Amino acid sequence: SAKQLIAEGRSPVTVRQAEKLEVIEQGLSTFEAVAREFYEKVRLQGKETTAFQSIRLLELYGFPKFGPLPLASIKPIVILNIMKQLEARGIANTASRFRHVCGQVFRYGVATLRCDIDPTASIKRAIVAPPVKHHQAAEDPPALWRKILTYRGTGTTRIALHC
Repeated sequence: SAKQLIAEGRSPVTVRQAEKLEVIEQGLSTFEAVAREFYEKVRLQGKETTAFQSIRLLELYGFPKFGPLPLASIKPIVILNIMKQLEARGIANTASRFRHVCGQVFRYGVATLRCDIDPTASIKRAIVAPPVKHHQAAEDPPALWRKILTYRGTGTTRIALHC
């Protein structure tokens, strides 16, 4: 009560203002709010595709589960459970990317003093992404080059093949 605060030497008005600011800050510190803020900055740096793909990944898998929670309250097990579900569906690359995207949001949250740690750091090796498959080189590059040089199609296509 106000009388008790005055007796403690504290201003009731100042305490109320601090409580209002804390409530506002809590709303700005939800996982979804921080993620959207961070990826808006990424978008403004000219990385629109990255920002779009990352937000879409979070909209599909992260925001429905823990978007409205304060950033500081999210534990590694929550993210790990989603990663395991994705892995069980056969999309381990998506699970790995999901952890990476969440980690970027948490690291931004640490940098802006909205949380203390990045909980994704402790689950980095929990999902093993399948090895990267590289495309094979053409078996006979000289034969391919001969075909390009002897191509008699349209002029535009010939110019494109020689570039």
